[in-house]
Amino acid sequence: MHNKQYFISSVKDISFENHNDFKEIQFGTKWLYCHRELECQFINGVLLIGLAFETVEDKDSPRKQLINICNDTDVIQFTSSWSGRWLLIYNNKIYQDASGNLQCFYDENKQCISSSLSLINEICHYELNSDDYETATTDDMDWFPGPETPVKHVKRLLGDEILNFEFSFKIERFQQLRTDFEGKDPENLIGELSRKLKQLMINIETDFDGKILLPLTAGFDSRTLLSACISSDVEFSTYTFERPFLGKSDETIPKKLSKTFNFPHQFIKQDKTKYNKEKYDDFEQHCFKQYVGVDKLYYSYGQFDQLKTITDNEKVIILRGGIWEIAREFYPLLTKNEAVKVDKYNELKRLFPNLDKCKKRSDSINVWLDNCDSNNTGSLEFNNRFYLEQRVGCWLASIEQALDITGYDRIHPVNCRDLLSILNSFPTEMKKNDDIQMRVIQTLKKGLLKLPFNEKSIIDRINRVKILGIRRSLSKIYNKFIRVRFSL
Repeated sequence: MHNKQYFISSVKDISFENHNDFKEIQFGTKWLYCHRELECQFINGVLLIGLAFETVEDKDSPRKQLINICNDTDVIQFTSSWSGRWLLIYNNKIYQDASGNLQCFYDENKQCISSSLSLINEICHYELNSDDYETATTDDMDWFPGPETPVKHVKRLLGDEILNFEFSFKIERFQQLRTDFEGKDPENLIGELSRKLKQLMINIETDFDGKILLPLTAGFDSRTLLSACISSDVEFSTYTFERPFLGKSDETIPKKLSKTFNFPHQFIKQDKTKYNKEKYDDFEQHCFKQYVGVDKLYYSYGQFDQLKTITDNEKVIILRGGIWEIAREFYPLLTKNEAVKVDKYNELKRLFPNLDKCKKRSDSINVWLDNCDSNNTGSLEFNNRFYLEQRVGCWLASIEQALDITGYDRIHPVNCRDLLSILNSFPTEMKKNDDIQMRVIQTLKKGLLKLPFNEKSIIDRINRVKILGIRRSLSKIYNKFIRVRFSL
């Protein structure tokens, strides 16, 4: 349990004497308890937790850069070009990767910090009842929005925040994305984005001691990463997990790509006879029931275990295809920047009709909106800020924490402030379709465009109707009878 998690305390915590799989590191006046499978580097007073990779050709690896960090400004400048899933501590301050993908929860009263709500609850012994926290649900907003959390007194550090814990816990804010890519010619942006993605793949192969895996579908995101893998000439394998209502092209296109471009691929079936309820319960406990999605079924049916047949039980890093939506106007119906707080809240309520039905969620959104008003994010418009700080910083981060139970390292390559800044700088017209990724693929490996994207068969369309019907039915049951809560 608590695979790949960390816990930071102001005192030496005897609770970890029972956790033999955690290592103990004292830095300054704090104690770090880090799971043995979570990467951790402590160099020159700088602590780096997790995996970070450089996207610039002539720069050293992030690990080697640590020795050159001399002030707070260095941290922001150095890490802007880092991709990965990491957290950095310097000068009694916590800095996160571009979206907070490793997660950082903190309780000022108990002076503790952790990547896991489940772990922080276990160590701090909160006296909880059913009104103190709520599970994630499939209803409207299927995550708990930050900066509040389902656990009373515990807050989530968001992407534009730095946690200063020198004396008391104090939040500092900074401009999350760079503005110097704005106004550049789209062709130059495509070139810069393509070069950085290609260099990133090279650096991952160089700096990570293990095999590279790419989950491959018929979609744009994984195909874009595939183009970077092929053009950089790194060694990699791909796989596709079977699931209910999987699109036919998601099964057939990866096989065709594998055959055409000569890389290993495996389609991993979901054997209904191998469902393991104990694994399902472990997954739920590990993520504090904060994730609703198909990955818990992949884990419960043992599909992640089957990846070992591809990797010969070697160490693995999985390249996941999230966060590209910042270049797709993921929430086009949300306003840009001109609306006042009450208008923004009402727009969110139209997008998530049941937001008011959970007071803790609506309170957290209101706190976040106040923070938005007080911290200018430059060209990051409100709809993309909501996507990056809430959808990615809370929903996606919760998924990644949940998947830590699998034991595999994973990153979203686009999770880099430089890459996100470039994607955010494209003209709005280019963000209304998949033109940006098509141009990147054309630049890196043009031949990948010959096979179709996301082709929908008649069966796929029928299944889509079935899924929507099931979701509507579940939502009605959920709202009419019970809002699922739990206590430990």
